[in-house]
Formats: sequence, C-alpha cells, structure tokens
Amino acid sequence: MQWLPNTVPPLRQAPGEFMVKTGEEALLDSVRRRTPQVVETGAAQTLAVGYGLTFGSLYTLLRPQGGSPCVDGVILGIANWATGYLGWLPALGLIPPVWQQKAPQAIAPIAEHALYGIVTVARYDWLRERAISE
Repeated sequence: MQWLPNTVPPLRQAPGEFMVKTGEEALLDSVRRRTPQVVETGAAQTLAVGYGLTFGSLYTLLRPQGGSPCVDGVILGIANWATGYLGWLPALGLIPPVWQQKAPQAIAPIAEHALYGIVTVARYDWLRERAISE
C-alpha cells in the first residue's frame, strides 16, 4: 500500500518469513546453508496464500450452498482478520496489539480482509453455480 503508507500495519516481520525461519531452525546446519533464498521467499509467499485458501476452504465446508457475498463475505473476511490481527500475530510478537496501532493501520487491514471475504464468497458462489449447471 505504497500510495497510502499510513495504513500499513506495523509488522515487525512478515508472517510467512517468520514461519520459514522458524521451520529452518529445525533443519541441520548443512541443509539450512544450502537452501536458496528463492526457495525461502517462495515458501513464505506460499504460506500467505495457503492461509487465505484455508479460510476459503473452511467457508465451503460450513456453507456448502454458498451465501451472500456481502454478508457471508464480510463475516469470512472479519473472521480471517480477527484470527490473525487479534490472535496469532500479536501472540507471536509479529505485530503490536490493534489498540496500540494508529487508526488507519488498524482499520485498513479490516477493510482489506472484508474485501477478500466478499471476493472469496462471490467466487465460490460462481464456481458452485457453474458446477451445478454443467
């Protein structure tokens, strides 16, 4: 969000990067040293996508008939946001608690996650309808 820098949450470290580094600590030194940076970067980015896919998958299990993108989507997005921003991100020290952030830093991720939820539910509904009509 380079065009709105005041809305960027104060992440101390990207979550995917943190998980990759933590996982690497379990590896032998010889393996860790030979792991290319591109592999580490790719793994960190894949973890972020996997996090979003996990919530989308949970939605399909809980609401197999789909639902309103505006209602279900916002709920899905806020649940995703709350799990991270109120849960594991501050618990791991990757981000300060929401109440210690500036308002734009706290509000922007909520809006981003709500949009993610709306798009996810709308896409699921579209795919489900296509599968039914075929």
